[in-house]
Amino acid sequence: GLALLEAGRPAAAADVWRRVRWDGRAGIGDGTSAYYLGLALQLAGRDADAVAAFRKAAASSSTAFTDDGPSVAPAARDHLADLGVTAP
Repeated sequence: GLALLEAGRPAAAADVWRRVRWDGRAGIGDGTSAYYLGLALQLAGRDADAVAAFRKAAASSSTAFTDDGPSVAPAARDHLADLGVTAP
């Protein structure tokens, strides 16, 4: 998903991130995939769908990069603010 996003293919990246499941896993988890799905959807111009994904990420305790990496929630809240939406 990240490679497709970097290659300028946000719609294909979104398709990949929709299929990723880390049910209940600590660290990198469902909030992580929701965050990257939100990025892909926002870049694809699908802001309403991106908001839903970012809300899920903002409400999660998931991380990016590694299980001990930074939380995705603050970044998701920033994207929501950019989209004119209040975080949950």
